[in-house]
Order: sequence, then structure tokens, then C-alpha cells
Amino acid sequence: MPNSSLNKLTDTDEAPAFVLRGNRFKPLSWETMSVEQQHMTRAVLGGQRGNMQGPYNVLLRSPEVGQLAQAFGAHTRFNSSLPLALNELAVLLIARDWTAQFVWWAHRRIAEEAGLPVALVQAISNQTAIP
Repeated sequence: MPNSSLNKLTDTDEAPAFVLRGNRFKPLSWETMSVEQQHMTRAVLGGQRGNMQGPYNVLLRSPEVGQLAQAFGAHTRFNSSLPLALNELAVLLIARDWTAQFVWWAHRRIAEEAGLPVALVQAISNQTAIP
């Protein structure tokens, strides 16, 4: 959903359009956010991620920690010295080892688009020998 109009930052003073999901914490609206939460939301939407998918509904509960976490995540994801395919391979290996379902779901497509063979991704998913 990175290219969705529901997640795009605008240059106006208006509240940006975004989507927060989650059952554990009720998603916040722009109007109910503190100034710090709004600042974090604008930082995420204005960055390379461009959307509020992932852990942001939870991270907004502590915007100072959330700001640090999103900056660290953006740096390691978008400024890695590794080629994208190797970076995504590492993400998938860790996601599978920890059974991190959302991370797997979010990065599987990225990994395949970066050139990882579907058979390799499937082997990691199934914890079988790599072809």
C-alpha cells in the first residue's frame, strides 16, 4: 500500500491521509494525536516508507521511541551497504526464525522483486533444504 493515496503526505497544514491498523490498540485519528504523535506520523509518511503500515499504531503510543525506531528501521532498510536482495534475504531469514508473520508478509514480495528466487523464498518458508 505504499503508493496508496491513503498514506501520502501532503505539503499543506491539513492532516495527512493515512491508515493505522490494529486490534490490540485502537488506531488513532489525527485529531486525537498529540503534537509529538503527529510529528512522528509526518516523519514516517514523508520518508521512503511513505505509509503507516507495520508497527506504527503501537509505536505512536511512545512517539519518542517510535521516532527512534522508525529512523533506525528506515536507515537499515534504505541505506544498507548490502544489495537489496541480500538485505531482504536477511530479513526473511530472521522473520522465519522468529515466526514474525507480518514481517514475512511485508518483505516476501520485496525480496522476490529484488531477485530472490521464489524457490529459495519457499524453502525458507517451509524450513526445507535450499534448492
